[in-house]
Amino acid sequence: MKPDRDMKFRSASATAAIHRIEHETAGGLLGAITGAVVGAGASLPGMLAGALMGGIAGGIAGAALDSADADREARTRRLDEEIGVTSGAIGVPLLRQRAHREAH
Repeated sequence: MKPDRDMKFRSASATAAIHRIEHETAGGLLGAITGAVVGAGASLPGMLAGALMGGIAGGIAGAALDSADADREARTRRLDEEIGVTSGAIGVPLLRQRAHREAH
Protein backbone atom coordinates (compact mmCIF):
# COMPACT_ATOMS: atom_id res chain seq x y z
CA MET A 1 0.00 0.00 0.00
CA LYS A 2 1.42 3.37 -1.03
CA PRO A 3 1.56 6.13 1.56
CA ASP A 4 -0.73 9.09 1.00
CA ARG A 5 1.13 11.98 -0.55
CA ASP A 6 0.57 15.39 0.90
CA MET A 7 -1.05 17.85 -1.50
CA LYS A 8 1.82 20.34 -1.10
CA PHE A 9 4.05 17.95 -3.09
CA ARG A 10 1.74 18.05 -6.13
CA SER A 11 2.97 20.23 -8.99
CA ALA A 12 0.95 23.20 -10.20
CA SER A 13 0.28 21.56 -13.56
CA ALA A 14 -0.95 18.36 -11.89
CA THR A 15 -3.24 20.37 -9.63
CA ALA A 16 -4.58 22.32 -12.62
CA ALA A 17 -5.22 19.09 -14.53
CA ILE A 18 -7.08 17.58 -11.58
CA HIS A 19 -9.22 20.71 -11.19
CA ARG A 20 -10.00 20.70 -14.92
CA ILE A 21 -11.11 17.06 -14.81
CA GLU A 22 -13.24 17.74 -11.73
CA HIS A 23 -14.95 20.72 -13.38
CA GLU A 24 -15.60 18.90 -16.65
CA THR A 25 -16.90 15.80 -14.83
CA ALA A 26 -19.21 17.82 -12.60
CA GLY A 27 -20.52 19.81 -15.55
CA GLY A 28 -21.07 16.68 -17.62
CA LEU A 29 -22.80 14.84 -14.80
CA LEU A 30 -25.14 17.71 -13.96
CA GLY A 31 -25.86 18.28 -17.65
CA ALA A 32 -26.66 14.59 -18.16
CA ILE A 33 -29.02 14.54 -15.18
CA THR A 34 -30.77 17.69 -16.33
CA GLY A 35 -31.03 16.41 -19.89
CA ALA A 36 -32.45 13.10 -18.69
CA VAL A 37 -35.07 14.85 -16.57
CA VAL A 38 -36.10 17.15 -19.41
CA GLY A 39 -36.07 14.30 -21.95
CA ALA A 40 -38.16 12.07 -19.69
CA GLY A 41 -41.22 13.82 -21.06
CA ALA A 42 -40.56 12.11 -24.39
CA SER A 43 -40.17 8.58 -22.95
CA LEU A 44 -37.01 6.49 -22.78
CA PRO A 45 -35.43 7.55 -26.11
CA GLY A 46 -35.94 11.20 -25.22
CA MET A 47 -34.42 10.63 -21.82
CA LEU A 48 -31.35 8.95 -23.33
CA ALA A 49 -30.94 11.65 -25.97
CA GLY A 50 -31.38 14.40 -23.37
CA ALA A 51 -28.81 12.79 -21.09
CA LEU A 52 -26.31 12.52 -23.95
CA MET A 53 -26.79 16.07 -25.19
CA GLY A 54 -26.91 17.47 -21.66
CA GLY A 55 -23.72 15.64 -20.72
CA ILE A 56 -21.87 17.04 -23.73
CA ALA A 57 -23.14 20.57 -23.10
CA GLY A 58 -22.32 20.31 -19.40
CA GLY A 59 -18.79 19.07 -20.12
CA ILE A 60 -18.18 21.99 -22.47
CA ALA A 61 -19.55 24.44 -19.91
CA GLY A 62 -17.34 22.91 -17.21
CA ALA A 63 -14.28 23.29 -19.44
CA ALA A 64 -15.14 26.93 -20.15
CA LEU A 65 -15.55 27.69 -16.45
CA ASP A 66 -12.26 25.97 -15.68
CA SER A 67 -10.50 27.98 -18.39
CA ALA A 68 -11.81 31.24 -16.91
CA ASP A 69 -10.76 30.10 -13.44
CA ALA A 70 -7.25 29.22 -14.65
CA ASP A 71 -6.91 32.62 -16.34
CA ARG A 72 -7.92 34.38 -13.12
CA GLU A 73 -5.44 32.34 -11.07
CA ALA A 74 -2.62 33.09 -13.53
CA ARG A 75 -3.41 36.81 -13.38
CA THR A 76 -3.43 36.73 -9.58
CA ARG A 77 -0.05 34.95 -9.54
CA ARG A 78 1.45 37.55 -11.91
CA LEU A 79 0.13 40.42 -9.80
CA ASP A 80 1.39 38.81 -6.58
CA GLU A 81 4.84 38.40 -8.12
CA GLU A 82 4.81 41.96 -9.43
CA ILE A 83 4.04 43.54 -6.07
CA GLY A 84 6.35 41.19 -4.20
CA VAL A 85 3.83 39.15 -2.21
CA THR A 86 5.29 35.78 -3.18
CA SER A 87 8.97 36.72 -3.35
CA GLY A 88 9.16 38.51 -0.01
CA ALA A 89 10.31 41.78 -1.55
CA ILE A 90 7.43 44.03 -0.56
CA GLY A 91 8.61 47.63 -0.54
CA VAL A 92 11.97 47.04 -2.19
CA PRO A 93 11.17 49.12 -5.31
CA LEU A 94 10.42 52.09 -3.03
CA LEU A 95 13.92 51.85 -1.53
CA ARG A 96 15.46 51.98 -5.00
CA GLN A 97 13.35 54.99 -5.91
CA ARG A 98 14.39 56.85 -2.74
CA ALA A 99 18.07 56.21 -3.49
CA HIS A 100 17.56 57.48 -7.04
CA ARG A 101 15.86 60.69 -5.83
CA GLU A 102 18.63 61.38 -3.29
CA ALA A 103 21.29 61.03 -5.97
CA HIS A 104 19.74 63.81 -8.10
